[in-house]
Amino acid sequence: MTDRELLELLLSKFESMETDIKDIKVELNLVSEQTAILTEFKEETVTKLDKIENKLDDIDVKNANRHLDFIRELIDMKHSISRVEINTAENWRDIAKIKAARKYKTK
Repeated sequence: MTDRELLELLLSKFESMETDIKDIKVELNLVSEQTAILTEFKEETVTKLDKIENKLDDIDVKNANRHLDFIRELIDMKHSISRVEINTAENWRDIAKIKAARKYKTK
């Protein structure tokens, strides 16, 4: 192989390597752009998930408060029902006394 042939072969290999390097740079730029897009998407997604988590926390607090209010209302209703039952029993007692008094007067 002559010097000229060797030089042409090296030049050909060098040009091939330059083309490959340019292609790699293009692909690397594309990967960098995609990485930037994915990073931005990830940040947006994390932000949205944080907002959802905060809303769920608010809902949990509201549900807990409603639960406590419901329990208080049930306790109040139980007291009211107990009071009605006591008043009903007293009324039946009074009715029995009145009936007994009538029977006693009519005799």
